[in-house]
Amino acid sequence: MKDGGGVDRPAAPRTNRFHPSTLSHLVYNSAAMAKWWEYPVWRRNVLIAITWSLFAGSLALAAAVSAHQHGKLESGFSAPVPCGPFAVRLPVGWSGTLRTGGSLRIDAVEPVQIKRLTRPRRLVFLQRALTPGATVEDFISQEPALSGRVIMQTDTVDDAEAYTIAGYEGVSYIRMLSAIYANNPVFEYVGVVVTPEGQALAVKLICDGKPSEADRPLLHSVLDRVAMKQ
Repeated sequence: MKDGGGVDRPAAPRTNRFHPSTLSHLVYNSAAMAKWWEYPVWRRNVLIAITWSLFAGSLALAAAVSAHQHGKLESGFSAPVPCGPFAVRLPVGWSGTLRTGGSLRIDAVEPVQIKRLTRPRRLVFLQRALTPGATVEDFISQEPALSGRVIMQTDTVDDAEAYTIAGYEGVSYIRMLSAIYANNPVFEYVGVVVTPEGQALAVKLICDGKPSEADRPLLHSVLDRVAMKQ
């Protein structure tokens, strides 16, 4: 640095305007904090009330989110459709037809998706009146659509589990069918229930080709909405 005469002089060292001691009041000192038992009673009551209010608010928010999600799921299904003594609901957009014969049958097909390489998935509802006291096994053995192989080479049942349908204990399982005329197997996700009065209902979700992780949850969503007709 040059002075007025043009002579170089060393620059004066810069001084730190702040000293750590000036920030000591910002350091957290737990020993100086009041303990909860040192608070007046009114302050403790206020803190307890605030804590419980936050807890109740969290529960209310969780319940509201759950109800919103449930409402979105419910909005994805049609109004109840009678199927014998049962009432069933189809996913929105699925078109269904009613057939009668040895058993009441409702066939529904999902909306056509251009990018889907296989045929659209199908939902089949089969309802039949059996003798009182009949079991799920009786219905499966008597209903060709549940046990018959017809033109199928193999019939593999997997992942069978108890499942409550319309308030009664039923069963949910997966069938893999290999057709003679096709290379791709057919997967059927099946739910079956029989009431003590002998009223039987089977719900099948039929999927061609490679199964998807969303297939069985879709069937269970349909089974969860089956009810006895009012």
